[in-house]
Amino acid sequence: MGFLVMAERGPRHSAIWTKQLVDQLRSQGVAVEPLLGRAGITAADLGDGDGFLPFAKVAAFFELATEASGDDLLALRFGQNREVRDAGLIAYIGLSAPRLGDSWRNLSRYIRVFGEATELDLSEFESDGRLRWLYHIPLNQERKCYTEFAGTVLLHTARLLTATDVRPLSVSFAHPRRRNLDAFADFFGVPVKFDARENVIRFAQQDIDRPLLTADDRLAGILRAHCEDVLARRGSQRPGLVEQVERSIIRQFGGAGSLVVRVASDLGMSQRTLARRLAESGTSFTKVLEALKQALAERYLLHSDMSLSEIAFLLGYSDLSAFTTAFKRWTGETPGAVRKASLA
Repeated sequence: MGFLVMAERGPRHSAIWTKQLVDQLRSQGVAVEPLLGRAGITAADLGDGDGFLPFAKVAAFFELATEASGDDLLALRFGQNREVRDAGLIAYIGLSAPRLGDSWRNLSRYIRVFGEATELDLSEFESDGRLRWLYHIPLNQERKCYTEFAGTVLLHTARLLTATDVRPLSVSFAHPRRRNLDAFADFFGVPVKFDARENVIRFAQQDIDRPLLTADDRLAGILRAHCEDVLARRGSQRPGLVEQVERSIIRQFGGAGSLVVRVASDLGMSQRTLARRLAESGTSFTKVLEALKQALAERYLLHSDMSLSEIAFLLGYSDLSAFTTAFKRWTGETPGAVRKASLA
């Protein structure tokens, strides 16, 4: 059971890692054409990996590839073997930086050159070494496997560029996972927390200050100018309204008073304005809330060890019966049946 959503529109992302994953799977004898079809990707879309795809399709393919390969650790293994230079311009703007921290500052600034859906948040990087990353797509578009891949590539690249065994102080992922936790601890060098509030890798200052073997001040200046030009041509892109509403709902879960009123206030608008703007986007607050609850419920059932009652409480249901009724309306199955099937 899953909730992959493939969109023709929305933020776009480099096709390079998708193309390399396709090639790897083919070399292992996995039939990739049906997977590409299910993700809504054609051979022409993929090309040589030098084009762009809707990020939802990229993330969907990583989910489908993991399922088809039978390897729950596919994203972790795949991320440990990437050549960062294959990412093109965004890679070289990082490679040419003087220190590891500067590389991430460049990546945060210019990430949209590589993918419009990704944000690298360094708001607590200077004070506490926290490197956060997130994706500007609705939560019902699964991105678990790609998120694990991205976190792996971040650390793998740090180790390559410094020629040291950089070990984070802590690592957390926002999605739940209940299998193969030791494999993540072995790679990252610390126990990895899943089902956290956000995706974060926290680094020690001594690692942030490590010099890069590939530093090149002259090249860095040239590349920064080129990246600025690319960003200027693309313009700014803010998270869509549905995504903003979803994030606000998650922040407001468990609070007192009307949820829609609190979300509208959180977004700086009246309840009527929020309703109008959502209607203009072809949806409503109730639809967004229901879709979000379904997505979160499926994620927790499939990938966490939380009890059914805990999941019901987390999603704002008064009791397990109310949650079961809602879940059966969404999927035609009971939460218990889905949890049992996932453990088979």
